[in-house]
Amino acid sequence: MQPELYYNISMKRYLLSALVSRMIVPIVILIQLFVIVMVIGRDSKRLELFGVRPGAVIFTCAAFFFAVLVAQNSLRSELQATGFVYLESLYLLTYFVILAVAINSVLLVAQPNLKLFRDYDNIWAEVSYWPAILLTMCVIMFLTFH
Repeated sequence: MQPELYYNISMKRYLLSALVSRMIVPIVILIQLFVIVMVIGRDSKRLELFGVRPGAVIFTCAAFFFAVLVAQNSLRSELQATGFVYLESLYLLTYFVILAVAINSVLLVAQPNLKLFRDYDNIWAEVSYWPAILLTMCVIMFLTFH
């Protein structure tokens, strides 16, 4: 009979504060992008009222991109994980939403008579914004934890 040696190491970690602090940046940026989607459209009076120009939307999206990039790099350096972390899926989704809002803004200027914009003034983007984000997060969660 060989001697056996067991070690029990108990660790306690408060994940809630770390999760909330790391989720604030993408969620705030997603909310700000939603405000941009609500403001942009074919109505020139509304654009002038809010002082929105398509070029400004693209520059804002670029600034959001770098803010998310810095936050994701901070998350990666704090966790020091080798693989993909589930929380990063929110950051990746935010990148795609930033790109979609920029493309939507460019299309509104380049093709204002496109059927997507002509009939209902960009309402499809306003209505599908949050459901698309939440559905994508649910699919990612299902694929990750199933």
